[in-house]
Amino acid sequence: MLWLAIYGHLFRESLACSRAQDAVLRYIGVAGIAAVVASMSYMMLDLFADDKSVQILFFVPVVVTAAARIVRESSRNVDEEMILSLKE
Repeated sequence: MLWLAIYGHLFRESLACSRAQDAVLRYIGVAGIAAVVASMSYMMLDLFADDKSVQILFFVPVVVTAAARIVRESSRNVDEEMILSLKE
């Protein structure tokens, strides 16, 4: 169940990144969605025999989550600037 929660979170964060204004963050989002599909396929076929395969599976969610936080922060800054410009 933990794996499904982690990869469900990764999928949501990847979708947020894929809708970003910045092209690099969009590519990270698309790569995250591809990683979800690949990891789920890998988990159905292979048993985890060593720590290296598990460590690699955690790398992509960490990168995509960091990118999604950048997307959220940049959209929040744009919203605040828009509100300030409307007040003036």
